[in-house]
Amino acid sequence: MRKCLKDPDAIPDKSYLAFLSGTCNIGVGAFCRSSMARLANAGDLRSACNALMLDVNAGPKINVRSLVLRRTDEKKLCLEGLE
Repeated sequence: MRKCLKDPDAIPDKSYLAFLSGTCNIGVGAFCRSSMARLANAGDLRSACNALMLDVNAGPKINVRSLVLRRTDEKKLCLEGLE
């Protein structure tokens, strides 16, 4: 995940952990191509945190409840890092 971010050490700890958790679930390649990485690299961490909610599908299944709950928790942690 770090290789995809311009300045990973500048990301607050809680936000970094939320991105790391998301990366563990979707994979490094998907994270590198994600809105999360693109927005974080643009300096828009709040939008990057919100982008966690874009990955709540599992194959053909849309809005998988367990993923929605997990992403909601990750988003909350991510945004806490910005306060």
